[in-house]
Amino acid sequence: MSRAQLKLGKDGKRAKSKRVQRALENRAPKVNENTKSAMFLKGPKSSEITTGVLRDLAVLKKPNAVMLMKKNQKRPFEDESEINFLSNKNDCSLFMFGSHSKKRPHNLVMGRSFEHQVLDMMELSITRYVPISQFPANTTCPMLGSKPCFIFKGVDFDYKEDCRKFANITLDFFRGCVVEQINLEGLDHVIVCTAIEGTIYWRHYAVLLKRVQGSKMPLVRLEEVGPSIDFKIGRTKFAAKDLMKLACRIPGEKRPKKEKNTTTTPFAKMGTVHKGRQDLGELQTRKMKGLKR
Repeated sequence: MSRAQLKLGKDGKRAKSKRVQRALENRAPKVNENTKSAMFLKGPKSSEITTGVLRDLAVLKKPNAVMLMKKNQKRPFEDESEINFLSNKNDCSLFMFGSHSKKRPHNLVMGRSFEHQVLDMMELSITRYVPISQFPANTTCPMLGSKPCFIFKGVDFDYKEDCRKFANITLDFFRGCVVEQINLEGLDHVIVCTAIEGTIYWRHYAVLLKRVQGSKMPLVRLEEVGPSIDFKIGRTKFAAKDLMKLACRIPGEKRPKKEKNTTTTPFAKMGTVHKGRQDLGELQTRKMKGLKR
């Protein structure tokens, strides 16, 4: 995108200030993308449970979370236009929509967008919820800028497509910024998802390091800090293979350059060396007395 195009707003008019121009440059496509932001929305009707889940999950997503408390009349599975509009307006590629009705009580819709158009989403029905406020507040978790560990337990995550997609969207939702190196002290919380008989048990733990006398290695313990949620997967909408391939395309600048005559394995990097033809007539061998004339 040229600099002249960056100076144009959504309506085609030129940016009136440097501040607007910097905002347009920040939204422009980049080789190294910005950290994905998520918006949390409420439907035409919502219960205390759905509102509490939205707020607790927004706490885990901070500072890349946008909480929109205004009610939205259009539901994602019925009309995606409002999600696309708010995604473009708030520059968010992730969304979570909470609603409540007699047919679908305590309902969540979690999804992603590509170029501000809904890419894929899935419906989650909340069957049990324990908020963060009901857990002992003896630890500050998570710290700002920290990254979580993820554990997905259960054979359903290996064989069921909807569970695998749930794990993929959850990783994309809460992974935070992409880094090459990380301090182990920054891994201060763990998200554990267990799939058993169609129910996903979502748990959140804090990592506590305690000193042990006579040892330099600390004792690692997990303490549940909430929220604690049980989900059942409902309706799903997955992207087509060609669209998902386009969304996951790696820019040419980030692709590793191919090296000739080399192969890389999980354990080592091996290469092939080409040498000229060897003349066996000039090869010096061991001299034996029996071969002398």
